[in-house]
Amino acid sequence: WDSIEFLSNHDIKYDLIIMKHVLEHMDKQYISNLIPLLVQSLRTWWQILVEIPNIMNYPFGYYMFFGDFSHYTAFNLSLIHI
Repeated sequence: WDSIEFLSNHDIKYDLIIMKHVLEHMDKQYISNLIPLLVQSLRTWWQILVEIPNIMNYPFGYYMFFGDFSHYTAFNLSLIHI
């Protein structure tokens, strides 16, 4: 299933959405389109848990990102807004 297509066509509300090591496999435009749909799919006062490799984490972040050919988008703390 395509996440954007699924969320756009289903009116399901979630208490928690967990994405562990998923976003780095998507391109930036897809992520930009996906995040608002994820937020809209949450019930009031619930949350999204995202785990991504921090490319700036020395020495492992660089190797984690570039060690997997399927990684597409790199993240660091300056890109993350909490």
